Amino acid sequence: MPEHTLKVCRPSKWGNPFPIGKAGALGKVAPDRASSVGMFRAMLADAKMREAAGYPSDAEIRAALSGKNLACWCPLGGPCHADALLEIANSSDAST
Repeated sequence: MPEHTLKVCRPSKWGNPFPIGKAGALGKVAPDRASSVGMFRAMLADAKMREAAGYPSDAEIRAALSGKNLACWCPLGGPCHADALLEIANSSDAST
């Protein structure tokens, strides 16, 4: 992988816990990639869901992923949970 690049695919700490077509975190099943990414974004926005899924905090995401390139298996040009991670990682909101 290129320098300054981290894998964020399953089963890494940063992977999307909502797989397509089978039960993932919290027993939810995503029918397609867009739904999986939507569930991931919803989890990030809901402290109780995030805690139940055991997902890192925004502060942890910023500390580990800020300024990095993120690598996932999703095809380019479509929805990917890495986009949500990048939004958090490169935000300046240190309140979360």
